[in-house]
Amino acid sequence: MLQIVGLLLNDHSPGVVGAAASAFTSVCPNNFSLIGRNYRRLCEILPDVEEWGQIILIGILLRYVIAKHGLVKESVMFSLSSKDVGNLEEDESHIASKEDSIYAIDKTVSELAKMIFQCYIEGPDEYLSRSSSTKMVAPKLDASQYTSCSNDVVKILLQSTSPLLWSNNSAVVLAAASVHWIMASKEHIKRIVKPLLFVLRSSSASRYVVCNIP
Repeated sequence: MLQIVGLLLNDHSPGVVGAAASAFTSVCPNNFSLIGRNYRRLCEILPDVEEWGQIILIGILLRYVIAKHGLVKESVMFSLSSKDVGNLEEDESHIASKEDSIYAIDKTVSELAKMIFQCYIEGPDEYLSRSSSTKMVAPKLDASQYTSCSNDVVKILLQSTSPLLWSNNSAVVLAAASVHWIMASKEHIKRIVKPLLFVLRSSSASRYVVCNIP
């Protein structure tokens, strides 16, 4: 089965690749070596895959990048988290020293990074099924598990998902926007604003998701 999935992921037909991506999530969702062999091709063919296959493939590619290269430190997600915690600590400056505040900020951002990192490494379903377990151990993150948005692998994913921000399928738009929210720098995050505003005109479920993005 692994050989078949690997063979189909390397196919030239977008329809076959979309089906292979679906099979990958069922048969071997954590076998990132299969994705690594075909990563560039999968990114290039992504815009031509059918819409529901795009959603699955985007999730696979994002998980691969995070697993192999880490989280992007320049992303707006981490900058906002740090800012929010910083404001909270500033209001409570009469209780904690400056050194304690800095430690609290670093600790909170680190915990957020660990949560996101583990969610994408294990896969959302596996992570959520184990999140309530008292035996769950968060992975230790070091400098090697962070990357930059200038990383070529990250840049390819951002480039391939940019056209999908204007897809007619709101689920595709949200999937592409999630890539930019996690992997793009603060300077480039503005490209997801207009597409998300258009999604607000669609179903109530889509509006709920967009309005609850942190």
